[in-house]
Amino acid sequence: MMFREAERRLEPNAFFTYLFTQLDSASRLPRRVTQVVERLETGTLKVGVVPTDLGDVEHVLRSVANRVGAALIVVGLLVSSALLARVHDLRWLAAACFVAATLLGLYMVWKIVRTPGEL
Repeated sequence: MMFREAERRLEPNAFFTYLFTQLDSASRLPRRVTQVVERLETGTLKVGVVPTDLGDVEHVLRSVANRVGAALIVVGLLVSSALLARVHDLRWLAAACFVAATLLGLYMVWKIVRTPGEL
């Protein structure tokens, strides 16, 4: 079967037809190779890379950024309430910040446990 397929493809009419259709591309090949080599030598060769299927990576990066941002807010509330309680006599504001930080922190933990990939 393979021998018959090879005979069919190497039949003179089919072979010369294929060769004639490829002649134009083959005649341009040396010029294109020369252009590429010249661009390599001058350092002007540009290669374009188009990333594909980055939706999953973008989703993970957004999730991580959201979690880090929320954690920074919780830490900021905790530090500011600790400073308010220690430095100023605004204990009610410090207690409110502690409560807000605690609630936000618990919400973050609940959200992370409930939906591991998002926040």
